[in-house]
Amino acid sequence: MDSEIKIIYCLLLLGISKADQEKILSIPSKMFSKEANEILKRCKLRMVNNELIDASLLTENDGKIAYKIEKIEAYNERLDLYIKDLKQDYIKKKLLEATELGTNEELLNEVSNIRDEILGESQTVKKLNLKNVVYEYYKNIENPPKNPLKTGWKRFDEYVQMEAEDLVIIAGRPGMGKTAFILSQALSLAKNNNKGIFFSLEMSEKQVINRIMSQMSGVQLNFLKSTEGFLKLPEKAHGYLNMASTELAKLGDNLNIITGNFTVNKILEICKVEKDQNGLDYIIVDYMQLLGSAVKGSRYEQVTDISISLKKLAKELGIVVIALAQLSRTVESRADRHPVLSDLRDSGQIEQDASIIIGLYRQAYYEEEADRTLLEVDVLKNRNSELTKIYFNFRGEIQEVKER
Repeated sequence: MDSEIKIIYCLLLLGISKADQEKILSIPSKMFSKEANEILKRCKLRMVNNELIDASLLTENDGKIAYKIEKIEAYNERLDLYIKDLKQDYIKKKLLEATELGTNEELLNEVSNIRDEILGESQTVKKLNLKNVVYEYYKNIENPPKNPLKTGWKRFDEYVQMEAEDLVIIAGRPGMGKTAFILSQALSLAKNNNKGIFFSLEMSEKQVINRIMSQMSGVQLNFLKSTEGFLKLPEKAHGYLNMASTELAKLGDNLNIITGNFTVNKILEICKVEKDQNGLDYIIVDYMQLLGSAVKGSRYEQVTDISISLKKLAKELGIVVIALAQLSRTVESRADRHPVLSDLRDSGQIEQDASIIIGLYRQAYYEEEADRTLLEVDVLKNRNSELTKIYFNFRGEIQEVKER
């Protein structure tokens, strides 16, 4: 509970502003320990009486907390970070407690309550009566929200409206072309002047670069993987690579690629800097089940935490978060292997948090005589539009997809 101690340190010892004092005292008491709440009650009483809040509030009964305060350092400019850490500690605790419940239904209900607490903590309640509906309607028409992201895929853009604060899930079994789809989408978004970050947890930087160059040039990926393959390229292929390089240079910083191992908190930290410096419309995570989780528990708990955290990130930054997800093996046991929502692996929370869920399917993966270029894109959940199926061309040799 270091975050709790640091918050009390700031409150009692740093002479923070009244606004910061109120920020601390407005934190729900359930997020603090019993001992800390006793101190905070005294602070609230002093604030009501317009009296000084300082270390003189500590009593003999606060010996344990007073001892901890003496052993740490805290800084008023980091207060928001301490408060954020306190809330995250509370979330982890609640998720761990939820797993001790007896049935899956109880677990789902408790997780849903926690999710509402997290996502709803910055929301305000707005009352609107019917006589104001027309006024609000025309106000929204005159001041529309930021337009949905445009990929340049005509039918896809018509049905899939990816808007700020949306969590979009692209799901499929291995071999369905998830990474080809998402990287093609990223390049299409970049060409339409959207600014994004591609977080790759599965592929190395070299692998991502090779795929981008293959897609942009039309040169087969196998030739770009090694020096031997590159030396075998005909002269015209080098010309295609040069043209691809020129086109990529024009896109500038519309798309950044970051590879490595991440937690959602690390991604949030990177995104805040990028948004402040260059603007940010969306991020892509390849793929969500590889993200690290601070929750030490079952895989269900960890993926639940990741899903909630990604949705919170989308809302906090006002961007679209697009994440790849694996489907469970139960798909393979059915005669019809087209994906359905219940196939989402590890946590039903993903289905609840996502605004849009897309399932990818290639019949050619299972049947040799099937059309090897066909990729079916099933819109399985679509909060703001209808469900549909969209057909894409899949070119495995350059790992590219394009709408038919």
